[in-house]
Amino acid sequence: PEKCPKDEGKGGSWKPEDRRRENIRRRVDREEGRRLWEKQKWFPGQRVTWHVFLNAFRDFFTIRDGVDLGFLKHCVGGTSAESIPSQGIGVSEFNLIFNHLGEVTTLDASGIHSIYDALFQHSWFCGWSEDKYIQQELAEKDVGSFLVRYSKQNSSFSLVVKMSPHASKEQFSKYLIEQKTVPADPNTDSKAKLMYTLSWSKAKFPFDSLGELLNHFYSHHLPHSTLHVVLKPTTISFGDLAYE
Repeated sequence: PEKCPKDEGKGGSWKPEDRRRENIRRRVDREEGRRLWEKQKWFPGQRVTWHVFLNAFRDFFTIRDGVDLGFLKHCVGGTSAESIPSQGIGVSEFNLIFNHLGEVTTLDASGIHSIYDALFQHSWFCGWSEDKYIQQELAEKDVGSFLVRYSKQNSSFSLVVKMSPHASKEQFSKYLIEQKTVPADPNTDSKAKLMYTLSWSKAKFPFDSLGELLNHFYSHHLPHSTLHVVLKPTTISFGDLAYE
C-alpha cells in the first residue's frame, strides 16, 4: 500500500492537508474533478450548495457567459436532481456529473459547450419546465405539436405531444426518450457517444441524436397513437416557459 505523508512533529500522524489530499485522490473519480475539488479546498465529506458548485465549475472550465449550467442536474437524474437544491453537492453527485460528461466529450470548455448547444439550439427543448406549463403552451398549437424536457428518470427525456384538438385527459401524451452511452471501441478507434430510443416504439434501433429521433416521427406515426399522429415542427420561445 502507498505510504502516506507524516507530520514529523506529531509522532508520525498525517498532516491535515495531506490527509485531505489523499482522501480526495481516493474518493473523487476523475483527475479534472480532483483538481477542481483541490482548487476549492473542499473536504471529501463536505457538501456545497448548488450555487457554489456552479460558480466553481464555471470558473474552473472558463465556461462562456450565457450558458445555463442547470443542465448539469440531468447528469445525476432521478430524485437526486430534485434534492440537489436543498442538499447541495457532495462527492457522489460530483462524480456522477463528471463521469457522465467524461463519457461523451473531452472535459473542457469546448466539450461542455457542445453538449449544451446540442440541446438548447432547438426551439423544441425546454429544459426542466413542468408538464402543466408545457401543456399550456401547446394548447393553442396544432395536433402533433410537441416539446421535449428533461425527465426525472436518470439520463432520459420526456416528449410531450398534443394528440387531440379537444380538451380532455387524452389531449396530451408523454413518451420517455431513453439516453444511453455507447462505450468507446478501441478496436475501431470509435469514441463513446450518446444514443436515443423512444419508449414503445417499433423503431428499436437507437438514433444518434434527439433531433434525428424526432425527425423520424415527422413521417412515422407515434406509437400507441390510435389517431395516427405524427410530430409537427414546433416553435416556442425557450424563455417564455416557466420552470421548477
